[in-house]
Amino acid sequence: RSKGRFAPFGAPLMSNVRPQMALPHDELVLGYWPSRQLRGEIPSPVQQPSEYAGFSTLNVACTQTGLSRARQERLIDEWCKLLPGLPVCTLVLSSKVPQRLFDAACGMPQLQALNLKWSTVASLEPISEAKSLRALFIGSSPSIECLTPLSDLAEIEHLFIENVQQPVDLSFVRGLTKLREFGLSSSRGSTLQVQTLEPLATLEQLEMLWLVGLQVLHGGLYPLHRLRRLASLRTTVRKTSKEFLELCSAVPTLQHFQPVG
Repeated sequence: RSKGRFAPFGAPLMSNVRPQMALPHDELVLGYWPSRQLRGEIPSPVQQPSEYAGFSTLNVACTQTGLSRARQERLIDEWCKLLPGLPVCTLVLSSKVPQRLFDAACGMPQLQALNLKWSTVASLEPISEAKSLRALFIGSSPSIECLTPLSDLAEIEHLFIENVQQPVDLSFVRGLTKLREFGLSSSRGSTLQVQTLEPLATLEQLEMLWLVGLQVLHGGLYPLHRLRRLASLRTTVRKTSKEFLELCSAVPTLQHFQPVG
């Protein structure tokens, strides 16, 4: 039934099922952050606070600088003091993020989009301060054990999580009713255990899903059969696998498929 259904990734829909999606086409195909990068909306990173030019989008790389340890720590401290007072809506932290830098970022009153390339963050508790956050990318952060604080992000629409402690408990997503894009990924070349995908079945607005390098301990992809708006899937699950073909049969809105890895 699903054979031949998919066009090359990103091509026009190939079936009569054409639901009205809220995500722009580029975000539906590529994802929120890759789309913004391709649109030229993410500036080059700056290292020093004096380089901030007052724009609403800021890219900071203030660690892994090659500075002496003392100068490096002072630089991080300077950014920690500065960030909570900046009128920034999108913040990209494109070098290794320590806990205190993450804490400072969460205190930015106008923050709507936050991207951590990778981090040593252990606690997500400060994220509860970021009441207006709509997009969050948590790159490889193996010290994060508990994802429950993410349940406070009532306005979140785009959420991607990579390489946290396993097995991952996705219960926190149940109240995130505005999620349109969700991603969970292992680090490159590894596998990340997740207890079950069952909580994702409650996300009635979900249109794009990333499942990369996962070992689902209970239920496989079956809970995803209840997603009535899912249109785009990026995954390491094989296109010819039985569970993928069953998902296609159960979710006729699924039009864009991109194998990963």
